[in-house]
Amino acid sequence: MILIPLKKFCQTTTDVTELISKLFNDVRQQKDLNDFKIAKEVKKGFGKALADSLILEPNFNGLGIDFKKIIEYFKK
Repeated sequence: MILIPLKKFCQTTTDVTELISKLFNDVRQQKDLNDFKIAKEVKKGFGKALADSLILEPNFNGLGIDFKKIIEYFKK
């Protein structure tokens, strides 16, 4: 599961649409997610999440996420 705190980073519905569109286009093309970074990892377990999850947030530092590493994360 991948979560994105949209309210924290988007001011308008247009911002939300652009952010989601960019994310899905990059995933579809299997590109690295240069505009996002992992803000938090949550492992499933007692008292925690029902599934492993990543919380992504927009990245302003220019260092992104390797798409293949995300796939490997969820294959574990």
